[in-house]
Amino acid sequence: MLESSSISRANSAASLTKTPHLSAADQALIDAAWSQHAKAVPAAASDPFAALTVDDWRTVAQVLDVPRQVVTALRERQVSR
Repeated sequence: MLESSSISRANSAASLTKTPHLSAADQALIDAAWSQHAKAVPAAASDPFAALTVDDWRTVAQVLDVPRQVVTALRERQVSR
């Protein structure tokens, strides 16, 4: 005898294998939504530290009162969360 959870799993699996056919209007709505979403994605951010010189990094270390190795690790992205 099948349990109700087995029947439920079988029905769920069967529904996942069916490919629904979209109307042209539905497909147009999906395409428009994807287009709008693509426009909302932010562009890649520039590296705010790229223009800093060695002297700038030295100043950063002094202002933060940390060893220069710490800011070097930050610059080289060796520090993670």
